Amino acid sequence: MSEIVPLDPKRHAQDLRETWQARCIAGSTGKTRAVILIVLTMSYSRAIQTLLRVLGYRDIQRPFLSSGATILLNGKLICDVTEKSGLTAPAVVYDSTDDMNRDMRNLADRLKLSDKERLEMTAAIQDWVVADQRADHLGRKLHA
Repeated sequence: MSEIVPLDPKRHAQDLRETWQARCIAGSTGKTRAVILIVLTMSYSRAIQTLLRVLGYRDIQRPFLSSGATILLNGKLICDVTEKSGLTAPAVVYDSTDDMNRDMRNLADRLKLSDKERLEMTAAIQDWVVADQRADHLGRKLHA
């Protein structure tokens, strides 16, 4: 497993714009961008505000994903969504891990991420998934 390399918020703005993290935010839309934003927020909490600022974001608009993901027994990925009203409720983000993997792989391919960048992105995504209900307390896979 790859480790997450810290993102230094004191780097020059142009240098930050060229990181895979900034390219993923700028090169994604819709649900993919929402997932990338929460993944990066959870993995790079110290640098995310600076990263967003150099990309021209003043703030993330509601609704947005606001928690780690859980894989349910049926394989669906859920995450808390903070609605425009400010209320937070769980919602299905992906119907399966295959859907999420395909979405992230397509983004990485479109942005032509290097192997090292793909490993770092994968590690950040794995950190976003905080619970897998398909496994028991010993890590053994349960059948749906």
